[in-house]
Amino acid sequence: MCWLLLLLSALVSSAVSQARFPAHLDTALSYVGTREVGHNGGPLVTKFLYSVGLSAGNPWCAAFVSYDLSAAGVLIPKVRSGLAMNFVTPHSIPARDVLRGLVTIPPGTLEIWEHGSTLHGHIGIVILWEKASGEAVEGNTHPNGHSQQQGVWIRYRGIIPSDYFRIRWFTLVRYR
Repeated sequence: MCWLLLLLSALVSSAVSQARFPAHLDTALSYVGTREVGHNGGPLVTKFLYSVGLSAGNPWCAAFVSYDLSAAGVLIPKVRSGLAMNFVTPHSIPARDVLRGLVTIPPGTLEIWEHGSTLHGHIGIVILWEKASGEAVEGNTHPNGHSQQQGVWIRYRGIIPSDYFRIRWFTLVRYR
């Protein structure tokens, strides 16, 4: 009887997950725990990089997001790139508006980081966001500050406008 309850619980949990999250977020979540082999390499990391025309050894957070968007058939944003800042569009939402509570961020939205005023950054897919902070699934990151465990992880993040490396934008995702 106990195994039956566990099975029913798993089925209900899976159905809730499917109904609650957009397909690209479910795709991203299916890779949580994937780890690099060497530096920015390994079979899955290379697959993500190749999806945007890059070879192993390159930073891959944006390639991971691009792969998830393409695999799920996302139409907007159209960009598929290995550069996080390419996901900032004229329709992107400034993080300061989210921090102030002017905009609510739904699951599946892209969180885009900026490194100073350079083209370098980072990107992830929001799982849950509430004003100043939330959770996102990200590639080319680490679970708890251990750089030797680079991979796909769920990270708790916050908007801190004064940081040099900070979340600056959120880009909504649409299927049509």
